[in-house]
Amino acid sequence: CKLTINRRLIPEEKYEDVKREIQEAVDRGAKRSKALDVKTTFIYDYPAVKIDPNSYAVTRVKKVISKVQDIPEEKIQLIGMSGSTDMGYLDGYDILIRGTSNPGSNAHGVNETIKMNDVKTFIKEIIAFLCLDL
Repeated sequence: CKLTINRRLIPEEKYEDVKREIQEAVDRGAKRSKALDVKTTFIYDYPAVKIDPNSYAVTRVKKVISKVQDIPEEKIQLIGMSGSTDMGYLDGYDILIRGTSNPGSNAHGVNETIKMNDVKTFIKEIIAFLCLDL
C-alpha cells in the first residue's frame, strides 16, 4: 500500500515542524497497525510565498487593472491563493501572481479553457504595467 500526502505549508510554518507533525502521526498509526513495515519519504519542493498586498507591484497592478478594464480601483479584490508555486523562492522580492483564469476556465483540469478576450485583456495589462506612467 502506498499513501501520498500533499501537505502544503503556509508562510508562517516551518518545514521541520510540519515534517515532524506528519512523522509523529504516521508513527502513532504504525503502532496501532498490523503493518510489518512503514516507511516515509518527504519531498520538499519549495517554500510558501506571501505577497505584501501593499507592495509597489500589487498597488501598481491594481491601478493597471482599473485603467485597462475601466473598473474602480476599490472594486478590485485581492485574494489569497491556495495552490503550489515555485514563486516562494522569490520571497522578499516585490512580486505578484496574476493570471487569466475565470470561474468557467476549469483551471488545470480536463478541457481547461481561457477566453481569447481574457488573453487580450491580460496582454494589455502587461503592456500597461511595464510602460504606463501611473
